[in-house]
Parts: sequence; C-alpha cells; structure tokens
Amino acid sequence: MNFEDFKALVIKTAQQCGLKEYELYYSHVEENSYTAYKGEIDQLSNTCGDGANFRCLVDGKMGYAATELFCAEEAERIVKDAQKCALVLESEDPDFLYDGKDEYVSVEEVDQTLQPAKLPIQAALELEKFCYAADSRVTSVSDCTFAEAVSEKRIVNSHGLDLCGKSHMHIAYAQATAEENGDVQAGFGISFGNKAADIDTDFIVKESVGDAVDMLGATSIPSGKYKVVISNTQAAALLSTFLDVFSADQAQKGLSLLAGKENTPIASELVTLCDDPMCEKVCCKAAFDADGVATYRKNVIEKGVFKTLLYNLKTAHKAGVKSTGNAYRGSYKAKVSTAPFAFYIEPGTKTPEEMFADIGDGLYVTELNGMHAGANAVTGDFSLAAKGFLIKDGKRDHAVKEITLAGNFFSLLKSVEEVGKDLRFSMPAGTTQIGAPSLSVGEMTVAGE
Repeated sequence: MNFEDFKALVIKTAQQCGLKEYELYYSHVEENSYTAYKGEIDQLSNTCGDGANFRCLVDGKMGYAATELFCAEEAERIVKDAQKCALVLESEDPDFLYDGKDEYVSVEEVDQTLQPAKLPIQAALELEKFCYAADSRVTSVSDCTFAEAVSEKRIVNSHGLDLCGKSHMHIAYAQATAEENGDVQAGFGISFGNKAADIDTDFIVKESVGDAVDMLGATSIPSGKYKVVISNTQAAALLSTFLDVFSADQAQKGLSLLAGKENTPIASELVTLCDDPMCEKVCCKAAFDADGVATYRKNVIEKGVFKTLLYNLKTAHKAGVKSTGNAYRGSYKAKVSTAPFAFYIEPGTKTPEEMFADIGDGLYVTELNGMHAGANAVTGDFSLAAKGFLIKDGKRDHAVKEITLAGNFFSLLKSVEEVGKDLRFSMPAGTTQIGAPSLSVGEMTVAGE
C-alpha cells in the first residue's frame, strides 16, 4: 500500500473515532555507504525504510503511535493506540497541532535518485589510494567511506496542513594513520554536500594526512595559563556539546542557565550566534519544522546579547511567546522535541594565521576529546583532553599532545577576543548542522607536564 492510500485510511479511522485534531507524519529514507580498506570494499550498507507516526489531541493531551507497515490493519491500530495513549496521559502542559497559516519559503527541488554503486565504490577506492600516496609515513587508512542519503518528510493534519520536504546528501571521509620513530598519530578529513560534485577529495586527503603527519613528534607542555585559539572544528564541537542550553524545553525544566536571560549580554560583542534553516552552506535546508511551523533565520545571540531560546509549539505556549520554528523529531518514532537547523557563529574577518600573530605566544587547539564525560551541559564546565600546536612569536610552532584544557562554556563566550573568517560546519546530525569559525578566547587553564 502506498502512502496516499494509507493516509486516506488513517484519516477515515480518525474521523470514525471522533478525533477532531490529529496529524500523520511520514518519513522515507534511503542510504548507501561504501568503505574501502586495503584496496577493496570492506563494508557496504544499503538501507531503505519508511515509517509513519500518528498523533492526536484529546483534551489537550497528545497521544502517539508509530508503524513501519502500511496496511489497513496498521492504519486502524495506530489511530486507536494514539487515542488510548492520550486518554491516560497525566501531563499538565497542553500540546498543540499547527493550523498551517504561515507562508513557507520555497526550497529548490531535490533529485531523489541515488548514484549507481560503481561511482561511490570507485571514489572510495581512489580516496584510500590518494591518502597512501600523499606521504610515505602513512601506514594505514581506515573509515575511508563514501555515503549518500535521500530523505522525504510529510506532515498532514486535520487543520489542512500538507507539507513535504526532501533532501539529498553526499558525505565522504577518511582517517589516516602516520608513524615515525615509533610515534603514531591519526588524522581525520571529511567533505559533504548536496551533490556528488561537492565532495572535495583533495581536501579530505590534505586534512586527514596533514593532521596525522603534523602531529608526529608532538610533546606535552608545562601546565599554566595560555592564550588560546580554538580551531573552527573544535569550536563547533564545543557549541554542539552545550547545544541544550539554548533549548526552551531544557530551560523550562531548570536545566539551562539561560532561562530568563533574554536581552542581557552573555557573550563578547564579537559573537553573533544564529540559526538559519535555509543556509546555503548546509546539506539539509528546511522550510518547516516538525510541528509544521515555517522556519526562519534568527539570531540567538546578537553582538553578545542573548535574544531567544529555541521553541516548538508546546514550549512556546508555556512561555507565552511564538514558536521559533525549531520543533524536531530524531526519527518518525520520536516525540517532538527542540533543535536548531544550521546553528553557527557568524564569521569575522581574520585568518587563523592573523589571529596567531595577534596573540604572539599561546596555544592553537585542534582536537578536543571526552566531550560527553568531561563536560557538564548544565553548568557549562568542561575539562577535556586536547591536542594542538604551540604558537610562538605569532606563528604556529611544534605539535602538542597529552594536555587537558579546562574552562567554562559561558565564560568562554564572554572571553572571545577575535572571531575568524574560516566558518566551517560539522557533519549533519539529522536536520542539524553546527558551525563555527576559529575563536581567539584569551587565557585558559592548561594542564600538561
């Protein structure tokens, strides 16, 4: 049974059950992934899946039920199960379904055709070969992968809402390991985009091999206070780790220190943090969120001043404000939560090299590890294993390892002294991508020798 026939049966059943407000959410995903190892395709994955989630309102309470089977029996089951679920809920916070009165931005039509397998297979094998050829010290190349995914989402509800969003994403990455005089170091490179042509193989090779080779011979440094420049990838990783502090849901649960801080300075005037669902630099553009609310660009922090939390319909009603269009579903089975789309710190004007020159002597952090164990998402405190390079006389010097960087996320935002021009986004996680340029953040505590 196709989705249109299934949808008709669900609506018919909902009406027969006396439901006045209901919604059907549909998800279709196809993914192909090919990994090369020692000149052969070592792993391959080809998946295709459809799923639907029905939710309905009964006395202001929302019931959910999901299925992967599209047949008459399941159409009836998910409606009745969702209705039963709503009847037994004890939540005091009312839920809502959207009436769809927004104007939605037009998104460019996305081709949903996956490449023939021979193309990504050949690309993965060539990427591995190029990594080995880039430097004689490369001893192994792992996770040398080309992956492709297409997805479609539909939201149909009793208010007449009928929305469809599609995406097509290509990702390639590799991890190179280099060895010299018994010292072994690894580097990772990644490239992604909406088209196969967006994949930059040369960049992946340069980044993965370069990161590994550059760290050979790394040493620790004495403990102390150092002026620090955090690379774009690691600034984005920190932002991702503390993402929940910007969620209205977390704030309403008492789990965000930003609750009630709107229109107060919380960061350096150099920091503007925005969420732009139609950002040209990201893979998954979104004209609507998981509630069906139209998305739009918004500054969460504007020149250091905190402007807004991220809201869905439910949390917005509780706060007495409008939804910011940030409802999110991790999958068709999941309940609606909150998340950004393209969430990034706006870039400045200087290159990392110019930032090194400005601080004179310090530390350039290019890798942070232990984000989940070493960071407290509520207080903002973190203590993380780090690697990078010393900065001497305004230039990048020798590699540094076996150090720990300690600080506080909120204090770090306030201490930003320079924002780089090298904005870069992380790999997509669902419909969310996090981006940042390099940040010069003043003095930080470093534990080393």
